[in-house]
Amino acid sequence: MASILLLNNRMTKIKCDICNKEFCIDKFRSHVNKKHSSSFANTKKLAYYVIEKVYGYSEIELNNIISEYENNSVLFINKKYNFDFRRYLNDLGLKHKTIAEATSTENCIKNRENTCLKKYGVINPSKAEVIKNKKKSTFIKNYGVDNIRKLPAYRKEWEAKMIKKYDSVCLSNLHGNQNSFGWKTISEDDKNARIDNLVKKAHIWYYNLSEEDRANYNKKKYVNRGNYYVSSLEKRISQILTLNNILYRAQFFISKYPFDFVIGNHVIEVQGTYWHCDPRIYKATDLIKRNNKLVLVQEIWNKDLLKKKIVEEKGYDISYIWEFDMNNMDDDEILKKIRDINENKIN
Repeated sequence: MASILLLNNRMTKIKCDICNKEFCIDKFRSHVNKKHSSSFANTKKLAYYVIEKVYGYSEIELNNIISEYENNSVLFINKKYNFDFRRYLNDLGLKHKTIAEATSTENCIKNRENTCLKKYGVINPSKAEVIKNKKKSTFIKNYGVDNIRKLPAYRKEWEAKMIKKYDSVCLSNLHGNQNSFGWKTISEDDKNARIDNLVKKAHIWYYNLSEEDRANYNKKKYVNRGNYYVSSLEKRISQILTLNNILYRAQFFISKYPFDFVIGNHVIEVQGTYWHCDPRIYKATDLIKRNNKLVLVQEIWNKDLLKKKIVEEKGYDISYIWEFDMNNMDDDEILKKIRDINENKIN
């Protein structure tokens, strides 16, 4: 590791292994760069050599420092390793971080939050009462209002800038509430990514609940399923699952498609005879009424096949329970079929 004595003495002599001449710390890097750059494959190798000679860090140690720089600022590296790291960023092929990037690093954020917590009792100083009161008093003293946004002149200037830049006073007119948070203007891939992210967060929340809380949540959801239409077949399945304390998710979205039930990593769809056109009753060429128009049964099947493809691409298994079969089964038989499906992946 680097010698503190060496770093504190800028006139310490460093011997160049190539020409055997000695130079002070400040001159050594310049000498190697100007006189011996051709001896190295690239500037990065040259920098490794200079840093090892001047600061005593081996290639392995320097690689660890470079890795640490990814989540820290130059200032942090300088202080921790007593090392003028900024000087070698270009030679090492590293990016000079902006102030915004440096203050957004993991270590900087953690230190800032700890300081604020210690000083104000909150991680965000703007939420501290002492800061709020100080801001208010400053605004009143300078502008006569406790919040500068209440000042008519400020509001007028702000609106003029918004109109000039966005042709609108309020961004929600472009990307916010009036546009469903930008939903109408983003691609299908971005829509699916948003949905998947929400689903992932819901999964984390749900499985962090205790077993008792999950059971209560399932019971509550069975009683009140919001604005979704719930068929009598789904209600029957929900009741069977709830009474047997089987953890499940109902009306579960995968990408943009809702699925009736998910147990673990297995999707179960409850297929109504009419709505999903039971192939034991309907032919592909039959016409059936949907939304006041006639469509081919094959089109209905194609939509179900598309959902099946999507859910399988997401890593789920999928099985179906048909209304025709349910009508000839009691609850115990349905429960057994569900358990068989989940254990044996019966389709």
